[in-house]
Amino acid sequence: MDKAEKIMLQRAIDKYGSSYTSKIEIAKVLGISLATLYNKINKYRLLD
Repeated sequence: MDKAEKIMLQRAIDKYGSSYTSKIEIAKVLGISLATLYNKINKYRLLD
């Protein structure tokens, strides 16, 4: 499940971008809070 989640998040970042406003949009599309999105980005080290 973690691998699928990581891929889904990476695709969303690739599609919407990595700016603050893009992250707000990604969180809305995924149905999660912005804080949860940031936690997952850090967990998977997607923007390192």
